[in-house]
Amino acid sequence: MEPSLILAIVDTIEAKLPTLMSIDELAAECGFSRSYIQHQFKAATGMSINYYQRCRLLSLAAQRLAQDDSRILDVAIEFGFESQEAFARAFRKYSMVPPSRLKQQLMWAERLSLRRLDHHILSQLIRLNGQPITVEHVPAQRWGCYTFSVDSSSRNADITRQSIDNAFDQLFAEPFAQTLDLSHVELIEFNEHYQFASSTFPLSIGVLLKEDDAIPAGLLELRLPASTRITITLPDPSFVPAVFFNVFNRATKKHGLYFSDFPSFWRFNHATGELRYQYIADSLDHIEQAPSWQRLSAIVQLERNLHCQTSHWLPKTKRAGSRRLTTLLSLLQPELSSWHSDPVTVMFNCPSLTKESQYQFFVAADRALADPALPTINCNGDYLQTRWSGDNPWQLENAIEAFYFHLMQSTQYHYRAAPELIEDLRVEHGVIHFTLLTPIDSQKGSKPRKTKLSSARLASK
Repeated sequence: MEPSLILAIVDTIEAKLPTLMSIDELAAECGFSRSYIQHQFKAATGMSINYYQRCRLLSLAAQRLAQDDSRILDVAIEFGFESQEAFARAFRKYSMVPPSRLKQQLMWAERLSLRRLDHHILSQLIRLNGQPITVEHVPAQRWGCYTFSVDSSSRNADITRQSIDNAFDQLFAEPFAQTLDLSHVELIEFNEHYQFASSTFPLSIGVLLKEDDAIPAGLLELRLPASTRITITLPDPSFVPAVFFNVFNRATKKHGLYFSDFPSFWRFNHATGELRYQYIADSLDHIEQAPSWQRLSAIVQLERNLHCQTSHWLPKTKRAGSRRLTTLLSLLQPELSSWHSDPVTVMFNCPSLTKESQYQFFVAADRALADPALPTINCNGDYLQTRWSGDNPWQLENAIEAFYFHLMQSTQYHYRAAPELIEDLRVEHGVIHFTLLTPIDSQKGSKPRKTKLSSARLASK
């Protein structure tokens, strides 16, 4: 493996962008055979030369879209595409969203960007390639989670470390901290609806619990089923950005397993300084069989003005990204447990308003109350409508997280920043029922089954 050759290839590619070079042109420029440079590049980085070129090209295109008011057609031509349609297809394949979604979205462009390979990243990649990737079968687990947020889209090691230290200080200051068994503690990372357009990512201090352990009210209870997990150990936390370059491709190639769900797990070894990274994986053979894919079909078009009756916030220590059902149910338990209560409509606020707005929710109705201080919120556009029921709130929460994860991977739909609704929420004979309405945009050319729902129509039901 020759780092100087890899960097020479990168320098040549970067000097020519947005023009893409053929492998033959690169080989002639570097003075080696095409097979030799392809093998050396893939062995060092885990990526093919063509994959790196295309991702760098589209990263630069995303930055251009986010930085100015250029027309998408002009950006497509500038970056070497024959038409706007060809550019849109390539961009959707790379980012899962159409180019129009990146307009004026600098943070989103940064999160999507594949950084230029330099000597530092390359040396880390080469070292990580020597780290074994293992497959573990983990039994069902129960965790107590103390959540917090890290504000660094680049996952800067110093910022992340300071955020973690602050979270531990806050946890230890809690009255219940002395009751916790801290012999097995991990950092648990959750999914976020609007993660690509936000600089933050949600973490928690996870304390592994036994089935009969009491859980303090200040902790989020997380119950996960048995799973297969991929594990790699990083020499130190500074390797975190580099690990995402190739760990997923390596695991897929070697074990036939793909990243299948959140949360992910991090555990720091204070004796060695190493950081273990672990994520949930599943067989490639099961991709199309996942039940969540079957839910990405029923589309409704809303035209509603919802009047807020009460406003609430999820507790700060239980803000685990999109994983919020069990906390919501516990907060609404008095209303839901009443035998004479009507079904409840819950509206989670739009996540793009502030960094915390995704954790605000309202109990809402189609008819206004007398209090003018309570807001009225518009819910318009396309929504994915999914119906849920079950007697185990943690199983429901895990299933919804899998649904959100597959929505994030969908090439037909993508999440749209807007209020999300939980309608007809009720508990009957111990069984939880509700309809989830998730705001989405449909890709051009898709033909979803749509039903139009207005406030007047819903009020008449």
